Amino acid sequence: TDLASRGLDIPFVDAVIQFDAPTDPKSFAHRCGRTARLGARGVAYAFLARHEDTFVQVQQLRSIPMKRYKHELTNADPERAEDVSKRIREILKKDRELCQKSLEAVVSHVRAYLSHELSLIFRVGKLKIVELARAYGCLHVPKMPEIWDQVQKEREKRMKNEGISMEQEGMGDMKEELMFDASVKYDEIKYLDEEKERRRQEELQDDGKKAEKERQSLRKERKRKKEEKKQKGEELKKRKIIQEWEDNMSKMGIVT
Repeated sequence: TDLASRGLDIPFVDAVIQFDAPTDPKSFAHRCGRTARLGARGVAYAFLARHEDTFVQVQQLRSIPMKRYKHELTNADPERAEDVSKRIREILKKDRELCQKSLEAVVSHVRAYLSHELSLIFRVGKLKIVELARAYGCLHVPKMPEIWDQVQKEREKRMKNEGISMEQEGMGDMKEELMFDASVKYDEIKYLDEEKERRRQEELQDDGKKAEKERQSLRKERKRKKEEKKQKGEELKKRKIIQEWEDNMSKMGIVT
């Protein structure tokens, strides 16, 4: 990461793996420079999505040659990969702090992607954010405008392919589409740290009391408006009766 791209000289590092390209293309060489120190040999890998391949040409223009590393995933097993993801999520279910860190990591990743200097190559619209959140072990997709917009577009595309109109399904709540495990009740996940969990419970109680006060205030306001409406209705009814009586007296030539 950029955090370890400069100033570190760790002995015997013979390989550097970059999960994502740096936001500043100049930092790429500095990242790679953490290996092959003082005349030693080393290798640097960088993971790039298909739509990011042009980054290789950018580095070549800067006299930094890159070549594709051909590696066949002979043991790739989608079911095994999903099993690993489930095991990660099981760990996260036991500690709220880990859940929050996984969500924060995805948000940081997306924000870094949005601030990339090579925005024509690294386009957030091409980034598979939902799958990224799954890779980070998140229990659900973080609430972030860029993420929700992408989920919404994917949903509309799916509905169009299936021949379902927006009127038939309606937009509704996308919560289920943003959860990787519908059985998880996020609010019930506790901190392993007892002090943090105690503070969370206190905040929940305070929030509960505040919400109850707001509900009571709302009920009082509704009751007040209802009574005002009733009074106005009664006054209008009285005025109507008086007006009809005065009209009848007038027709009879009686001055009131």
